[in-house]
Amino acid sequence: MRFETACVVLLLAGAASARAEDDAVMRGAAIYARACQQCHGRALAADGPGMFDLKAYGGSFAQFRDTVLNGTGGNMPSQAGNVAEDEIADLYAYVTAEENDR
Repeated sequence: MRFETACVVLLLAGAASARAEDDAVMRGAAIYARACQQCHGRALAADGPGMFDLKAYGGSFAQFRDTVLNGTGGNMPSQAGNVAEDEIADLYAYVTAEENDR
């Protein structure tokens, strides 16, 4: 009986985790549309010359956070005024989810 209970608890925890991840991706999509889409395109595929194709990102969260907050020194300006610190994880969830869907 304990084994069955443990299995049910693990299944429920997994479902809750997946639901939380889906929610983060949905919030990230809204942030992306507001703050990133103008340069990086609707489908994370760069719309202009010199723009980075986010479908090919593949970097760590720390690198992503640093780039969003500080820019790259090139084409990407800091987005610290457009994306709040607490929104970056959701934005990263969206970008990496879309990257994995290619």
